[in-house]
Amino acid sequence: MKKIIYAIVLSTFIYTSGYYVWVGSSPIQFKDESYQSGVASEGVNSSGPTFIDYDNDGDIDIYVVTEYHGEGQGNRLFENQGNRIFIDVASIRGVDNENALGRGASWGDYDNDGDMDLAISNLPPTDKSTHIPTTLYKNLLKETGEPNFENVTKEAQLFRKGNENDRKIGGIGNTGAGIAWADYDNDGDLDLYWKCADFDIDSALFRNNGDGTFTDVTDETGAGVLQFVLEANSQGAPSWTDVDHDGYIDLLVTNEGDKKILFLNDQKGSFKNITTSFRPPSGTAFLNPGNANGACIGDIDNDGDMDVFLPTADQANRLYISLLKDTGQLSYKDITLSSGVGHKSGARGCAMGDFDNDGLIDIYVNNGGLADTLIN
Repeated sequence: MKKIIYAIVLSTFIYTSGYYVWVGSSPIQFKDESYQSGVASEGVNSSGPTFIDYDNDGDIDIYVVTEYHGEGQGNRLFENQGNRIFIDVASIRGVDNENALGRGASWGDYDNDGDMDLAISNLPPTDKSTHIPTTLYKNLLKETGEPNFENVTKEAQLFRKGNENDRKIGGIGNTGAGIAWADYDNDGDLDLYWKCADFDIDSALFRNNGDGTFTDVTDETGAGVLQFVLEANSQGAPSWTDVDHDGYIDLLVTNEGDKKILFLNDQKGSFKNITTSFRPPSGTAFLNPGNANGACIGDIDNDGDMDVFLPTADQANRLYISLLKDTGQLSYKDITLSSGVGHKSGARGCAMGDFDNDGLIDIYVNNGGLADTLIN
């Protein structure tokens, strides 16, 4: 898991303009090689970059989601040539998402054939874009020997239950804030959670049926958020992690202007919102109404449980330490002030990784209009 997180952090450096603030004892030195490596895409409004070995050649490639505002502004798939040089092959491979307003991407081998498939969440159209719904692309490397992608959204039946518009346009049609794979039912295949950024439209959980198709199980699993919040329109991807160490993955969903929802997996195929069971101080992390743009989850204090960092656009960022290993009960302690992470800088996202190889997790925060922050 740490390797994946680290890759995402590096991609943020490549695509963020401006300068960086280092918070710590000794500065880590970075060299900008964006232009030399071929990944400096100017004039592109990008979000949600990820690192992945999409072609199974042993080196890491870069995928960047963009908002299409004109010719040549589709998503980028930078293929690693093995010599620190990258070539954009998104159009060739069929994943440029042209004419769409991309918001997020998530890689996972949903069909268990040994190569990485791709799900992309999109926004509704503008005058310069067309209505490209949230889309599932199957990697054809195993079938053809070439890592090209095929849009299989319709075949996979990636539609919300009872939503005729989804079927009409061939995918989830509302504003996608983020999307993430996880095997929530421990049956050996990856399921998909789609987070909505429309305040009055619910998010959705799709169960993998194991035959290449999916079923919307939001209602029966209790994974919807609108039953618990007034608005569900924040940006940022949903976060999967096993918060209570029971072997079943749990789900954290952030919301704008309302509490965050921590869904505990009941090991029987359903989720329970445990946010309301928390009381101050342990509940502060999730009851706070600040606009958290997603979350970063990692073991900050190296005690074996998962801690939560919330990058918050309208308030100070927050860091909450899990007390599971300390008390045996799932609760959280707010260490924002004592840890020095409570910057109020219009945070738009975050990533974790051990930048300096000292065995401790560092945090990179992408800010809106201000210097980005690297916290050690």
